[in-house]
Amino acid sequence: MQYNAIYLLNSSESTKFGVFEMGLRKPGDLARSCKYLKPQIRILLNIGIDHLEECHTLEGYIKAKSEILEGMDPLKDILILNADDENTKKLDISKYKRVLYFGFRENVHFQAKDTWQSINGTSFLLKCYGGYYPVFVPCYGRNNVYNALAAIAAVCSVGMDVVEVCKNLATFKNLERHLEFRRGTGGLLGSIGEKSKMIGISALEGRMDKNSVCFSKNGSDICEILKPFLNENTVILVKVDFDELLTKPFLQSYMVKFWMTGKGNKFMSICCASCL
Repeated sequence: MQYNAIYLLNSSESTKFGVFEMGLRKPGDLARSCKYLKPQIRILLNIGIDHLEECHTLEGYIKAKSEILEGMDPLKDILILNADDENTKKLDISKYKRVLYFGFRENVHFQAKDTWQSINGTSFLLKCYGGYYPVFVPCYGRNNVYNALAAIAAVCSVGMDVVEVCKNLATFKNLERHLEFRRGTGGLLGSIGEKSKMIGISALEGRMDKNSVCFSKNGSDICEILKPFLNENTVILVKVDFDELLTKPFLQSYMVKFWMTGKGNKFMSICCASCL
């Protein structure tokens, strides 16, 4: 909220629109953000299981996510939801009249069809307002298709032309470390855990050599693959699901032992899949 407060205080009478990311780390975060920002358009991309640390359980996390409805005008404000996300369906939105849905399934307001990956990004066909529109976003992964659909729904709901919106999306600049493709040691890309699979899948869809992509449930087999490349100059970045991070097989893996025993003078950085 502190970062959003800075932008909010810098706004003036000439400011027409404000776009704020309302983060959630613990219960009460979204309620506090809604209290001060008073958003007229609210987007909930999904309710996953990547940030349960201070919510403790999925049920607690869903309840904390439901705070996005705090202070919402049920007749005037717009709520934009992912129709494909099962946990989002658990929210009680019965009293809200202006709800827009996006996703891959049929009968939604903004639907993605015929998605394909290229070396430069992701393309798909957008179905909305009874028509079809080609969309290209210069980033990768199904999650970024959802991001694009939500953005399209938001700006179209305030009157922007859908053709102009799709044209502008093609100029989007992807943020650093948000699903970038970078060739690592030996040209290998490893994906550990179920939720991290999308990284490897996106790499294959982006025409990366299938022999250079490997998948693992707990990291042990990937450790064996990387073992020949580990030495005193090795710098390792491991991207792993949060719920896999503290499992016994992962903690006993060769890479973690290599790092913990100080055999390398570099460091091993571990981040959960939700950081993407």
